Amino acid sequence: MKHIIILGDGMSDVAYDELGNKSPLQAAATPNMDYMARHGQVGLARTVPEGLPPGSDVANLSVFGYDPVGCYTGRSPLEAVSMMNSIIAQTEADPYYRESIHAAQTTHSPVPSDAIGVAVRGVADLLKVSAVVAYTSSGYSALRMARERPQAPILGMTPRQAVARQLALAWGVYPVLCHDVMDVLEMSDWACQTARKEGLCQLGDTIVISAGVPFGTSGTTNLLRIAQIG
Repeated sequence: MKHIIILGDGMSDVAYDELGNKSPLQAAATPNMDYMARHGQVGLARTVPEGLPPGSDVANLSVFGYDPVGCYTGRSPLEAVSMMNSIIAQTEADPYYRESIHAAQTTHSPVPSDAIGVAVRGVADLLKVSAVVAYTSSGYSALRMARERPQAPILGMTPRQAVARQLALAWGVYPVLCHDVMDVLEMSDWACQTARKEGLCQLGDTIVISAGVPFGTSGTTNLLRIAQIG
């Protein structure tokens, strides 16, 4: 098997009117790259070590086998995030995107949290739910849902501000700070109210909720509940 490393460094460029307010990369025809993405193994690699802010200088050094510590030079964070957002939106609009994501998923572990994650995605796809709600103390339940890439948005409800801020970086998660709940009924009611308040659903819509019981205990994702907004 042959391996190819493609480093798209410095490709953000600027948007041009003659390209429909797109950058050259966004407007370019990329049949070869599309072919490799569809027929190869697509995944993610962590190229920025712990404690270092993300940057192409750090990432490229890691890819080439060098120690990036001491070489960081931050630059253009807002432009980089803007370009990343645009690329993500374009990628997820591709008709082959979900097929590739599901094909590249790692093997699930025989534990309750993985079982709940798989079940939530199945329920969300089958019932066409408006939102997936993860009530979480540590953030794990929401991250577990994000790993499954459901088509519905993920509402990450947590009573911890630090966790809410961390979840803001997770794929598809809309973090919301909430109070501690005492039982499943209170959690379900609060989830329905919050999902509607955040504009993720309307009266009559269906949502699916995951959580861990007993509440407030990290790493106990073991509950799936289907609720209707009423």
